[in-house]
Order: sequence, then C-alpha cells, then structure tokens
Amino acid sequence: MKSKTIFLAEDEVIIAMDIQNILSNNGFTNIVLFSNANALLEEALKTPPDLLITDIIFGKKDDGVRSAETLWEKYDDIPVLFISGNTSHFSFKNFNPSKCSFLPKPFSESELVNQVETLLKRNNVGS
Repeated sequence: MKSKTIFLAEDEVIIAMDIQNILSNNGFTNIVLFSNANALLEEALKTPPDLLITDIIFGKKDDGVRSAETLWEKYDDIPVLFISGNTSHFSFKNFNPSKCSFLPKPFSESELVNQVETLLKRNNVGS
C-alpha cells in the first residue's frame, strides 16, 4: 500500500515539508507536492493520485475543496484528506464520509499516518 501516489496540496512550504517528511518516514515514498490548484489539477487529470491531502485553504480561498470536487467529477473514487487550521466557514455535511476525512491542524505524526492509512484501506487503494 505504501508505494501509492499521494498528492499533497499545501501552500505553506514548512508545513508541506513536515507532512512529506512524516509520510516518508512512515514508508510513503511517492509524494508529489503542489502549491497551487492549477498545477495540482493539471497533473491529477493526467495521472490521478491514489490519495489527495489538501489544505482547505491553499492558494485562493477554498482551492482545496474546489480541487477535490473537480477530481471527484472525473475520478469519483479518489480519497481526500482535508487539513486546515481554520474551518469556521466550511461544512463537510455535503461530502461522502467514505471518501474523505478531515484532520485539524496542528496534528500529530500518528494522527496523520492513521488518517492516510484509513482512507487508503477504506477505499481499497492498493488491494
């Protein structure tokens, strides 16, 4: 399972590097970083990831949510882990809980790894 491709959409470089290091240290080696939605979507529409980890607010307001919705229009089986330190303006009630999850910042290494593994297993990625 850990050889799967994970796209990470985070515009704060230090946070992106921390997440990449945590995942790499836990055996997830194919992690592709994106700092804007256009680059993410361009690549994802060519080669879809096995999992998208995205900040809700990266780039422009709500680009993480819009990116996930765009991916789901073409590939409805891609699991998404939303991360954010500010969710006061956002509701997850319209999302399918089997294909997405939310992890509030700050989070621990074990919380991140558990969420990633759970989403991949729940969506039979790597089976």
